[in-house]
Amino acid sequence: LVHLVDKQGTLPAITEKMTALMKRAGPGDTFFFYFAGHGGREVQARGKSRYWFENYDCDPARENSYFYTAHLFDALDQHFKGSRALLTADCCHSGGLTVVAAARPPRCQVTCLT
Repeated sequence: LVHLVDKQGTLPAITEKMTALMKRAGPGDTFFFYFAGHGGREVQARGKSRYWFENYDCDPARENSYFYTAHLFDALDQHFKGSRALLTADCCHSGGLTVVAAARPPRCQVTCLT
């Protein structure tokens, strides 16, 4: 179990703790992700959008300082060896989880609740 609150929820801490937890998983394991806070969306060309969770240290002046929804799916593909992932979020634009999940076939079974 990893629980990051307020100042603990920096991009490096989220990435490090999430990756370490994923790497410990084995066949048949389930990864559970929950985010509560602020989220964002940027509409891009051809109606596509980019979604993110606003981590504690995000900075509008630094585009790479956000925890993008796509990063969560990248980490699942690269580090998670389990069978299932339950991804939940309570923030604006949390539906981006389902948009990203539908756009890229994950390596494991993914369920999104937003």
